[in-house]
Amino acid sequence: DSFNVTIQGNPIVQLNNRIYCQDKGCALLDSSIIRPKVKTGSVYNWNVVKAPSGIDRSSLIKDLNFGTGLPANWEFCFGDVTEDHYSGEYTLAFFIQDAISGCFTRDTTIINVVPEPKAEIISLPTVCINDTTINLNQFVELNGKPGPTDGRWFAVSLNGDRFDSKLAGAVKNGNMFDPSQGDGAWEFRFQHTATGCYTADS
Repeated sequence: DSFNVTIQGNPIVQLNNRIYCQDKGCALLDSSIIRPKVKTGSVYNWNVVKAPSGIDRSSLIKDLNFGTGLPANWEFCFGDVTEDHYSGEYTLAFFIQDAISGCFTRDTTIINVVPEPKAEIISLPTVCINDTTINLNQFVELNGKPGPTDGRWFAVSLNGDRFDSKLAGAVKNGNMFDPSQGDGAWEFRFQHTATGCYTADS
């Protein structure tokens, strides 16, 4: 005697690690899924396996479509703006099960939440037009530490004029200013995006 056995394949899952700035607040978890893009006919959910110390894992994920009868739309939330204690590495698990065969796949992905950097400019000194070139980095603190080397400076106005032709080439190599560019009241802006999160001060 003989009989046939049909073996159903498990759902194919491919996830993508992500990095978010903490001040973003929330992110849709579909952005972490490469495959499958279409989840019709499947049961799926997310849960947080690992979170930074002190973070309540049960409060991080919610279904935006809960109670609507629509397919689940999972969102991962990591605090309001300035709540930097949410920064750190999170491990999330994705579970998907074929509603007909019952076959399922579980996989994990990493989400890194990066704190928003804080830039503060110290008052720039009055200089003479024949003074040597100035390293503007010495006049900014990033996250309380002086002299960051991974930001950029821009001249944004001269005597209140934001369209002066001297502005475009006033800062060399991202941080060096030559006073011989011209006398007057210069306004500079420092920008930092090295972590993927934007901050600026002027």
